[in-house]
Formats: sequence, C-alpha cells, structure tokens
Amino acid sequence: MNQTKSYLLSVLHHHQQLMWTSDSSLLPTKTPSATDSWRNRSHNLLTKRYVRVLIAGIVSVSVLLFLFRGEGPEPPNSYFPLPLPFESDLPPLYEQYHEYERRLPQHDASLPAPEGKHAKYLFFGNHAYASGWGNIMQELLMNALLAYSTKRAFVFDNYTWSRELSDYSDFNGNIIPSRIPLSALISGPIIGAPFGPRSDVPRAVSLEFFRQQCPEPLVLTTNAVKDRLGNVEASEILQTWIKEIDAIPDRCVEFEKDTPHVFDVWLFSDTLLLSIFPHIKDTPIITDFGWSPLILSAYDANRELFEDKTSTSLLGFNIPSFLSPTPPAIEQTPPYPPLPGLIALHIRRGDFREHCTNLAGWNTHYNGLNSFPELPDKFVPPYDAPEEEKISRYLDHCYPNIEQIVEKVRQERRGKPLNRVYIMSNGERGWLRALKTALGQIGEWEGIATSRDLTYTREQKYVAQSLDMYIGQRAEVFVGNGFSSLTSNVVTLRMANNVDPQNTRFW
Repeated sequence: MNQTKSYLLSVLHHHQQLMWTSDSSLLPTKTPSATDSWRNRSHNLLTKRYVRVLIAGIVSVSVLLFLFRGEGPEPPNSYFPLPLPFESDLPPLYEQYHEYERRLPQHDASLPAPEGKHAKYLFFGNHAYASGWGNIMQELLMNALLAYSTKRAFVFDNYTWSRELSDYSDFNGNIIPSRIPLSALISGPIIGAPFGPRSDVPRAVSLEFFRQQCPEPLVLTTNAVKDRLGNVEASEILQTWIKEIDAIPDRCVEFEKDTPHVFDVWLFSDTLLLSIFPHIKDTPIITDFGWSPLILSAYDANRELFEDKTSTSLLGFNIPSFLSPTPPAIEQTPPYPPLPGLIALHIRRGDFREHCTNLAGWNTHYNGLNSFPELPDKFVPPYDAPEEEKISRYLDHCYPNIEQIVEKVRQERRGKPLNRVYIMSNGERGWLRALKTALGQIGEWEGIATSRDLTYTREQKYVAQSLDMYIGQRAEVFVGNGFSSLTSNVVTLRMANNVDPQNTRFW
C-alpha cells in the first residue's frame, strides 16, 4: 500500500499544479433572446461569464495544439485512469452505486407528467464541495427543499471532494475518492425516491440524466438577488427564490458553478437559519429522509456496540446488488426508532482546537440549527472578556477535555437509564482509550465504544460520518458540538423526529 500511496500522491501533486479542470466545459448555456421578457429583467440572472470561458477555452486549446504539434512524444495524461500498481489497495470508486443512480426509473423521457418530457429541473451547479460531509449535507437539504417548493426535479450530484478529473484526491497525505455517489450515503426523495402517489413534484434525477435532457439549460447567477436581499431570514431567502424560479418558463434551470451559494456558510452559522425549519420539517425532504443501505449495513455489522444483543437485525437479508432499477429492500425505514440506554457523544479533536480559537476571535454563536430555543444548552459569546478568558470559554464548549466530558456524561446519566456510550470522534486512539477509562470509572456500563472501535468494509470506511449521524439521530441522549455542522444535522433530524429537546445537549 505504501508503494501505491507514494506513487499516487506524486501523481496527484503533479495534477494539482495543472490548470485543466473537469468542469470547465460542463455547463452549457442558453443564449438570451431579445424577445424574452424574463431574461431582460433588471436583475438579470443570466451569466455572461460563459462567453469569456468559451473564448478562454478556445485560446487555451489553440495554444496547447501549437505547443504539442510535431512528432515529439505525447504529453502524459494528467488524470486517471492511469496504470497503477496494487489497484485493489486504492479507495473504492462505488461503481455499482453510480450504476444504480443511472438506472433510476424516472430516467425515462416517455413518462407522463409531471415527469418525462414535461418535467422541469433545477440543478445547483454551485453546490458546496471540498468540505466535510456535515457541511455538504446541510446545504443539500436546503437545495432540495427549494427544488421541491418550485415543483422541479432536484438534480443531485456526487458528494464531491475535488472537481478535478482524477478519481482520487490527497487529503492530509491520505488518498480518498474524489467523488462519492449520494446513494452510498443517503436514501429518500433527495436521490430519486418517490414523493408519494398524489405528488405533482417530479422525482429527483441524476446530473448525468439532466445533461442528456438539458444540453442547453438556462444558467442563473445569484449575485443580484443576494445583494438585494442582504442579511435576512432563511425563510425570506427561500420565498424569494421560489418566486424567481416560478417565473422562469424554461424546463432546464441551472445555477452557475462559480456563483455564490443560495444558502451560504454564513447563513448556516446564524440563527436566521431557524426560520426555514417550519418549511422543511413536514416535507418529504425530511420526513422521508433516510440513510443508505451501505450505512445501515455498517450499523448492522456493529450493532452490538449500540444496543442489546437480542435486538432484531435491521436487515431482513443481505443487501442485494445495486444493479437493480429499484432501491434495495430494507426492513427499517424512517423515522428510525430510538436506541434506549445509549448516550452518543460528538467530540472533535485534532486541528479543531485551532478552529475553536478562531471562533473566539469572531465572537461566534452556536450554528444556526444548534440554536433552537427549545434546546436547554445555550452559549452567549463573552464579548467583553479578556482574550485569554474568552478563548478558554470557547474551548470549554468547543474542545472539552476528558474531565469536562466525564462530568457532562455524569450529569446526563442522573435519573436516566443510560447503559451504553458511543463516542463519535476523530481523536487519536491513545486519547480515546484514556477517555474510555475515565468514563468507566463513573459507574457500570454495558459498553463504551468509539468510532475507532467499529469495523468497516472498504466502501463503508469513506462514508463513516453518515454512520455517526445515524447513531446520533437514534441515541436516547446526544451530546454534540454546538459549533459543528455534523452536530447540526443530527440535531435537525432529532428535532424533526420530535425527540425530547432535553435529550439533545451540547458541551
């Protein structure tokens, strides 16, 4: 594996120095018509950047053809596939999941309305990437809500770490998949499950199918609308974009790749986000949101760490091949039942300490969806405190030490029949062993486990954050990090499932 890793990392390093990117030509536009009144509105949403991109592309190709003409050797490929040694040691590419997405039954132009040739589509070409799954998922939910609210088919893309052509990326010296299909992470309407027999909203489709059906989509930018809105409630952002998109007659609509996000990172860190929760809580985006068979199978393989050994398995049988046009059958569907007696702890370590220190300098509150008024644990930034004291206060809530963690668990255990602990953490093994020892000294437990104790298949390893979210969602008590997006997603699902807010806590 070391030989493979060294070779691949050197290729990736070389590749990152090149200017070619895989998506430079993937966003065709429709030329605005002078007679189209919508396209001539004062806050024109059509991008003009594509003309410049096209010209730049033609010039670049011409230069390359000039430089590489003649009888010299061909330049080496800067992207995979490449002949690699020990290919089996590389991360999985989830081909069967991509194939499953290709074969979704709604990928059929002959279907009756609201699908087939009648369907309208919305693709967020500007969706977040190169970020942790927690950040990606929170935006994914909001984007899917907007598509659903405009009765357009949501166009889903991969969980993307890199837009480069390479199948693999370098993350802190580790080789990871550049793209993971969403069907390896989640299930439900966001990735194509039906909304219901009476729904007039078309099912979600893959980006590949969207490209086939929409070679010249209408491309929008967000700048003008965002400038006009300013700093407003998320519900107002949603309603504004519903009006904007409902006024568009075109079937195929796409947000430009490089335009600012509709729902941006600043909104997710602000209590302004809370106003959108009533709009999403009772929609199929949340009520039918589920985890993938891959995640549920990972849970099933480790279930003795979280529940009584006599409990019934989630899976009625082994998960079948994804080469079927229908989702695999699994006995458990959302909403998922709670796990009695389990307290789940989300504890960030590593470089998160530096992030926590930065939060102190910014006087940051808890993330928006960690700020529900019903939740008992609040955090008010100590605005006027001396710098050292302020950093210390933030670390207490953002980067607790073992003593603080044990005390919090002790408090939560009072009066509750908690008998198992699950620690979802990226902490080092030695630190986690010390934490487990300390927790074991405050009373008897049937089990104490950490993320490091779980067994994974090759495919499960790279989607393990979803497994942690699933466990946190079901735990009787969850203690999370109020500054974390992973925690935010767990809190959102617990609130939507009407879990007692007193059992959702923060450090």
